[in-house]
Amino acid sequence: MLTSYTIPENYPEELASFSQALEDFKEKRLDPVLFKAHRVGFGVYEQRTDNTFMVRIRTAGGVITPRQMAGVARLSQQYGAPHIHVTTRFEVQLHDVAFDHIYPVVSGLTKLGLSSRGGGGNTIRNITASVTSGVDPDEVFDVAPYAIALTTRMIAEPDSYNLPRKVKIAFSNSEKDTAFATLADLGFIAVIQDGKKGFRVFVAGGMGAKSRVAKLLHDFIPEDRVYHATRAIKQMFDKHGNRRNKFQNRLRFLWDQLGGELFQQYYLEELEAVVAQNPPPLVLPPLENTGRDPGTAPQTAPGDGFDRWRTRYVSPQKQEGLVAAVVPLALGDISSQDALALAEFLELYGENTLRFSKEQNIHIRNIPQTHLGNLFNAVRGLSTHSDRPPVVGNMIACTGAATCKLGICLPRGLASAIDRRLADSPLALDEVNGFRLNISGCPNSCGQHNAADLGFFGKVSRVDGRMMPAYNIMAGAVIDGQGAQLAQKLEEVAAKDVPDFVHDVLADWLIRKSALPTFSGYLKNGGRETIRELAARYNGKLLSLAQNPAYFTDWGTDQPFSLAERGMGECSAGLFDMIDVDSKTLKEQIRLLRAGGPADSGPADSGSANTRVADGLATLKGVVDGLTTLQGVAAAMRASARMLLITRGLEPVTDKEIYRLFRQHFIEAGLVPQHFAGLVDLAGEGRFEELMPQKEVVADLAQWMLNLYKEMDQSLRFPAEKLAANHA
Repeated sequence: MLTSYTIPENYPEELASFSQALEDFKEKRLDPVLFKAHRVGFGVYEQRTDNTFMVRIRTAGGVITPRQMAGVARLSQQYGAPHIHVTTRFEVQLHDVAFDHIYPVVSGLTKLGLSSRGGGGNTIRNITASVTSGVDPDEVFDVAPYAIALTTRMIAEPDSYNLPRKVKIAFSNSEKDTAFATLADLGFIAVIQDGKKGFRVFVAGGMGAKSRVAKLLHDFIPEDRVYHATRAIKQMFDKHGNRRNKFQNRLRFLWDQLGGELFQQYYLEELEAVVAQNPPPLVLPPLENTGRDPGTAPQTAPGDGFDRWRTRYVSPQKQEGLVAAVVPLALGDISSQDALALAEFLELYGENTLRFSKEQNIHIRNIPQTHLGNLFNAVRGLSTHSDRPPVVGNMIACTGAATCKLGICLPRGLASAIDRRLADSPLALDEVNGFRLNISGCPNSCGQHNAADLGFFGKVSRVDGRMMPAYNIMAGAVIDGQGAQLAQKLEEVAAKDVPDFVHDVLADWLIRKSALPTFSGYLKNGGRETIRELAARYNGKLLSLAQNPAYFTDWGTDQPFSLAERGMGECSAGLFDMIDVDSKTLKEQIRLLRAGGPADSGPADSGSANTRVADGLATLKGVVDGLTTLQGVAAAMRASARMLLITRGLEPVTDKEIYRLFRQHFIEAGLVPQHFAGLVDLAGEGRFEELMPQKEVVADLAQWMLNLYKEMDQSLRFPAEKLAANHA
């Protein structure tokens, strides 16, 4: 049986805790921000439509079995949208999952040997590998087993889920760097040195609002040191990463902050410590690429359609007699029904027959050459882009504003419009195979526009004072293991003009392609100037189109362009979201606790009816104010004790545990004065009435915790701890 990553032994306990968080949130016992921290860590993201969620499923190295894909498809049919979605990180997502169906989906994945844990938040994310690894005739060696084995080890380690920010790891099987190791937080490229398998290692790269090419960390490490290097980077990032500013806390920003020399010094210190611990080697799963007799007769599929498909999407494997094929999906989507049909077909050929790719497509492997007709007949029965040229089949577009709260534009609608424009064109599109055309809805590069030959990311433009959807133009990325370069921003163009713009750029390159066979060569020899001229031409007509309503709507919608529903993204939900909830509570309760008790209305004539009414109202007000103050004391004590426990890696469930851990880790540790200990002991026993006379002292504790938080450095250490460390 094909083995993918192994789910940790403690996963049932984590599922039970997640189930409790779902129940507590539903019953309004759990703050929404705290709940977000829980669910995002389980790969569950809120969509723009109320009460709908996306579940992201980990598929290490893009590997999934036909049985697993069929199971995911059935979950989508039962609980979500009628399709599954392949991502640019080789994963699969379910969309439109209702709140009450989150747990059935997440627990149902476990029965398939799959997990959503770590699919979001500040975690070790899905570890990727070259999609052709194991079958590529030009590869150095198969790297997929390393991605799977490292996943098994990482997801079993608790510190993989509470990092300063997410960490993305990639393995490429050759210097072609098809998994983008040189654009990853941590990247490995296969090499053989003196007859030994190993890797060149890169660090501190990444794509986002501030993308960066990774730095070379090791020119060579032997294959048995992959875990050691990863563990050392994780520990170093955990200790020194910036936890205060979620916009400056990726590994690439830590490199900038420390400088390359100090970054590497800290890393080598951690590496030495890991090596000294002598951890067990990674257990590589047996991913054998062999053909299986399906027990069915070979089929024929003559005709131009078969020949064209074979030329576009089929390639020979390094294993004699076997072939691999790409199933290009429309915007990464495949219907659940089609996924089931494809899985049922591939089960006949074995478990090691499926991969997901960063192009959001399905890759099939280990099909006997004699059964290529069978595969074609199976694929043409599906609703995919298998009849379109690869420039369309490999086009990447993130979901953008359709579901993402950070999205500005609608890339999927634009991608469909580009497809329609190119379908109507006589251009020889099969001559530009391998062309990377990528679209993101905002600067965050979920559509990998920074890695594109020609890329776009959404922005807001204005014409005659009105907001209009538009795109920045990116061009010229070069991805390889020797000198990767990111795409450069050139111009901008209105969203409605992008399809014609793409057509015009490709048309110009095709005219010159015999002399300039690569797009990067085209850009260096007049292509950039052509792009600028085309953008100027399209932008020059915008004022004359100011009354054209089409330009003020995005592709795929008839609604006027608006950012009204744009919100904060959820990818960084976690530690500081949780701290902020208690911080806001403390600020409010300090104000209330120090505002004084109920107002004194002064003496009154007790004999009159009006006086008796006034006395009754005053008494009622006093009761209400007293209850409010009691609740405020309880809220302030709980928030004071809980707020910074997460910085110690502690997430207590009960109030009693909160106060016990706070006493141990803050009062007894010398971070909070001893004279607050009595308050904490009373609160731990629920005796808040006895704290009422000391509400000013409760407010003092709350203020102390806010001040302590302000003094915390980016590594979550406090002044007293730093002083002790310096004198150790």
